Amino acid sequence: MNKKGLVIALIAVLVVGLLLWLNKSESKSDKITIGAMMQLTGNGAIYGNDMKKGIDFAYNESDIKDRITIVYEDDAGDTKKGINAFNSFIARNIDIVIGGTTSNVANGILPIANKNKVLILSPKATDPKLSIPDDYFFISTVLTAVDMI
Repeated sequence: MNKKGLVIALIAVLVVGLLLWLNKSESKSDKITIGAMMQLTGNGAIYGNDMKKGIDFAYNESDIKDRITIVYEDDAGDTKKGINAFNSFIARNIDIVIGGTTSNVANGILPIANKNKVLILSPKATDPKLSIPDDYFFISTVLTAVDMI
C-alpha cells in the first residue's frame, strides 16, 4: 500500500473508532453531527480530498450511520478560512470536529474550541505547541508518524 493509501486507511480507522465510541457513549435516539474541515481547495487539496474519501469510506461502512451526519467545510489550509469554517460549525452546534489538519489552522481554531467546548480531532497538525495536553484538542499521532515516513 502506498503512503497515500495508508493515510486514507488510517483516517478511516480514526473515524470508525470515533463512530464506535459514539455508539457506546450516546443513547440510540440521539443524532450526532460531526464537522470535518480540511483543505478541499488550494495547494493541499489532494490531501484534503484523500482525507474526505477516508472519512466517507468509514462512514459508509458504519452500521450507525443512521445516527451520524458529517458536515464538510473547506479551510483551504488558510487560518482565516479555517476560523470561518470552525465558527460555521459552532453556529450549527457541532460538538466534534475532525480538522485543523495544518498547524496554522489548528493554532487558529484552538482558542475558539476551548472557549466553546468543541472537541477537535486533528489528523495531521505537527506544531510542537499543539502537543501540549488540552481538554478539547487531540492530534492523531499515528497519522503524524506515517507522514514522517
